[in-house]
Amino acid sequence: MEVVARRARVLALVLVAAAALVAVRALPVVTLPSSLRVSLGLPFPDARANHSVQGAKHAHRNNWAVVVDSSRFWYNYRHMANALGIYRVLRDLGVPEDHIVLMMADDAACNARNGFPGQVFMSKQHERNVYGSAIQVDYRGPDVTVENVLRLLEGRVDRVLPANKRLDSDETSNVLVYFTGHGGPEFFKFQDREELLAKDFAESLVAMAARGRFRELLVMFDTCQADSMINFVHTENVFAITSALTGESSYSYMADGAVGLAIVDRF
Repeated sequence: MEVVARRARVLALVLVAAAALVAVRALPVVTLPSSLRVSLGLPFPDARANHSVQGAKHAHRNNWAVVVDSSRFWYNYRHMANALGIYRVLRDLGVPEDHIVLMMADDAACNARNGFPGQVFMSKQHERNVYGSAIQVDYRGPDVTVENVLRLLEGRVDRVLPANKRLDSDETSNVLVYFTGHGGPEFFKFQDREELLAKDFAESLVAMAARGRFRELLVMFDTCQADSMINFVHTENVFAITSALTGESSYSYMADGAVGLAIVDRF
């Protein structure tokens, strides 16, 4: 629960971090929504801003998320835990199931080497099974590809597909896009088969904006050299937070002897 709570705090404070990030990166200036100021106990610039609280709350109700674990194999257990931790935080915060698109190999919970069948943990105390019994994996195994992610984000998914395989956001939506897995300088690996390039990702965000796919979008990269993945991101109303600087590795947070490997990453 400590790690889950820590990642919840990361989500709650993420726009504050993005504001600091603006100082060193060419990203849009962040104006904190009134609702976020209330939840974090931050002062308003002036008394008139208090009157916008209700409007800000309404503006932040149309929330969507794409959660991507791009790894596979048992030894990448921690990446699945990272993604499921974010998924659980979103659900706990009230984001509807049908507004979250979850993409992962889904090969750890029922892996023959898992001594806790059907369970995935983020802490050595095993306080919460983040896999749980009520989880919907929307893109599983070989369907977790660069092409499918970009099509999903840009709205180029065939409308005949089930709703859970579409991101039906619009110009009033606030979208979180979270990636966890292995990466390097300006690339993010997908299941050791292909790579999402930083330039391609930036171009996808431009296409999203042109098609009215979001009001505000927050992208989180949880990987080695994560900051390099936003080198080309300059789209208005897109904010980013990363777990590692360019040239910096991202490490696991803790190992669990009972599970037999690292169970979550450091952010």
